[in-house]
Amino acid sequence: MMEEAKPSFIVRLGLGFLILFILYALLIPRAGNGTRTNKIGKAKSDLEMICSAIDEFKHDHGRYPTNAEGLGVLWADLTGIPAARVSYLSKAFDLDPWGNPYIYRTPWPRSNEGFMVESYGADGEPGGVDDAADIVDGVMPPHAAMP
Repeated sequence: MMEEAKPSFIVRLGLGFLILFILYALLIPRAGNGTRTNKIGKAKSDLEMICSAIDEFKHDHGRYPTNAEGLGVLWADLTGIPAARVSYLSKAFDLDPWGNPYIYRTPWPRSNEGFMVESYGADGEPGGVDDAADIVDGVMPPHAAMP
């Protein structure tokens, strides 16, 4: 009778690396997609907090922050300004999760009312799809259209 040949150590090691490589190739794209989803969720959460702070600012001052004041007025130290709180946000929300500045406009484009805060997404440019799509929040007047 012939004895069965056993695979050498090198062959077994190679097969082990091949299996690990295949698993790595299958799992890494999913992990990257989770990161994109997390950044989009973080941007939406930031925009909700910024919009709430803008609403509080309007409640205290009877107006939205001007374009010149920008979003910085929400986390600036406002001590000494009548009807103002110390600040409306405890930290600066000037950059989106991709490192691009949030865009603030008042009034809402093509309108005389409301305000808009947006992130241009991963590419930092208007328009786009997937994680490069614009994320918009704010107070849109009923007759206004999305920009």
